[in-house]
Amino acid sequence: MTCTRMGNWIVCHGREYEVGEMPPKGYNDWFEWAEVQRKAGLRSVSCGVCGKCKWPQELSGETIKTEYRKTKHGPVFIVEKPMCIECQDRRKE
Repeated sequence: MTCTRMGNWIVCHGREYEVGEMPPKGYNDWFEWAEVQRKAGLRSVSCGVCGKCKWPQELSGETIKTEYRKTKHGPVFIVEKPMCIECQDRRKE
């Protein structure tokens, strides 16, 4: 991110981000990157292991199947949730 002083104002601007890029590390850069992804129609989903919200390019192809029951004696639903790349790497170790 580059910041320039214009009189009493400081203007900060990052680089141009492409749709589908991996997220940057910086806080302000991440928000600019996320805005580009959102305008392109991408939406974040939660990881089935860690529960963090991840964008499609941060997810691995694997899914986690868990059983879910609304009530104690109700029917059992099997829910598939995606797994992020970080959790997939931790499972391989």
